[in-house]
Amino acid sequence: PIFDDSATVPLNEAGIDTLRASPYVISTIPPSLEGDGVLQALAPELRTSAVEGTLQWLAYLSSTGVYGDCGGAWVNEDSNIAPGGSPVAARRAQAEAGWLSLFERSGLPVHAFRLSGIYGPGRSALDTVRKCNGDINSAGADDSVYISRIHVRDIVQVLRASMAAPTPGLVLNVADDLPSTRYDVLAYAARLLGFPVQAPQYGVVGGSYATRGGSKRVDNTAMRALLSSAGLH
Repeated sequence: PIFDDSATVPLNEAGIDTLRASPYVISTIPPSLEGDGVLQALAPELRTSAVEGTLQWLAYLSSTGVYGDCGGAWVNEDSNIAPGGSPVAARRAQAEAGWLSLFERSGLPVHAFRLSGIYGPGRSALDTVRKCNGDINSAGADDSVYISRIHVRDIVQVLRASMAAPTPGLVLNVADDLPSTRYDVLAYAARLLGFPVQAPQYGVVGGSYATRGGSKRVDNTAMRALLSSAGLH
């Protein structure tokens, strides 16, 4: 079944039946200008499933963009939510708050995972450098913003670990160990691919700062503890 929040009935009857029978539910659909369509359309069904004892674990995939621009400082799960001037991050923060409110008001087993910049097959610095034929400055290497990243397989590992030990109300940063600037990552990828590494030309391209939610380094201590408790590393 396909969820379509632009339709009069976002999820058909077969989809509702599947939802009601599912002990594990993950919401990956980003919020629109009108809000989180999944939350708005399916909260009653999720409540029913939880009351009936079927729903055991519900995950909302949020973003570390909710912290806003922190000037390169470290953030953890207790840091302030301040998306600033980024409309995308503001919608994410609002949606996340809506999902967590379901836990606080109704006891639904909601877990919020704040994902860093996602990379993986077909979506990586290596792919970017190949596409620009080694011209990393044209690919935005001038950006000095610090970003934390996470491989898609590592996201899956974190979700698996959480499913094995549900903790309703959990908020968790999902990030790798080494926050880096875009230049650092693209330069490293260029070396791996055998391209000459260009010197950074800060301020030449620009414009990408706000779209990625500002500069920050994301602490993954809590994520590491969860993986360790599940025997995953």
